Amino acid sequence: MLDINTVKLRKESEIIASWENKDNPLVSIVCHSFQHEPYIETAIIGFLMQETTFAFEIIIHDDASTDDSPNIIQKYKSLYPNIVFPILQSENQYSKNRKPSSFTFRRANGRYVALCEGDDYWIDPNKLQSQYEALEKNNQVNLSIHDAFSINQESGGLVNKFPSRKAEEYIIPFKDVFTTTGQFSPTASMMMRTEFVKNLPDFFFEAPIGDFFLEVLCGREGILYLPQKMSVYRCAAVGSWSNNVLEIVDKRINMYKKYLQSLQALEAYLSESERKLVKYKKQIIYHNLALSYANRKNTGLAIQCFVKSFQGQTRISFKFFFILELLGLGKDKRKATRGHLNSLLKRLKK
Repeated sequence: MLDINTVKLRKESEIIASWENKDNPLVSIVCHSFQHEPYIETAIIGFLMQETTFAFEIIIHDDASTDDSPNIIQKYKSLYPNIVFPILQSENQYSKNRKPSSFTFRRANGRYVALCEGDDYWIDPNKLQSQYEALEKNNQVNLSIHDAFSINQESGGLVNKFPSRKAEEYIIPFKDVFTTTGQFSPTASMMMRTEFVKNLPDFFFEAPIGDFFLEVLCGREGILYLPQKMSVYRCAAVGSWSNNVLEIVDKRINMYKKYLQSLQALEAYLSESERKLVKYKKQIIYHNLALSYANRKNTGLAIQCFVKSFQGQTRISFKFFFILELLGLGKDKRKATRGHLNSLLKRLKK
């Protein structure tokens, strides 16, 4: 894995000299930052080290950080005025229910948009060129992703965060976006055709998590996968969304409830054949919501959500008993049937 701290950046004139068409960017790099002072410079270095035959632009949105993030971004704007384009908010927009993407996507001038959050970073100088060429060759798909390293920010060790996939370039079926239990892809691996991110439905900007809905809305023709590990995902990073939301039970419950509302809007948006896939994601979210309620010792809601997580299934997995243990309702290891679950519900209601 490349040590990003050893990278020696070229001057702006040297970067631009390698571009065949210097007037119009083919790729817009979009970065969202908030309280990312320890990380944002590393992200920017990963952008500027890209070696391409085409022009690219870097759009960085900072949502009124109170740390030194805006100054770091401004420093690179002064060094690379024709490449780096900041959007520096004076008031936090996320707290007003305005997503950073509502500001950045509409500013993108490239044929493609490549994403990277301010606390992640790229480690392959050929990342943009590789994905651009792959998407140009596979013009029937609109989204490309790749493998990534995941690092626990506290321990410094590597962790398994993303699904194991084939060690070759291939197109992932659309259904996999819905059936993958954890995170489908690293945000910093996503490159998509700009026409799609400029025509996102309104419910996207209300959704609590953007990645999944981008993967769905841009991945309906399949998702082009490249096996190279070309970015780093930081787990437990200070100021990260997952650290601020997923580690707090009440916030997590609220997020999952909003997620389900957004899935309803997605069902209405998709075609009849596509909307059948949404049930898989709903099952995953209801299961996560059940675990969250179980952590709160809210027996009734935990069981209700767990029942919904098995809609359409005839047998209940061993995870049902994990829920019972969290709730202190016994450690029966028998395989549960729907009848077993319904009898438990009746008992709980008495």
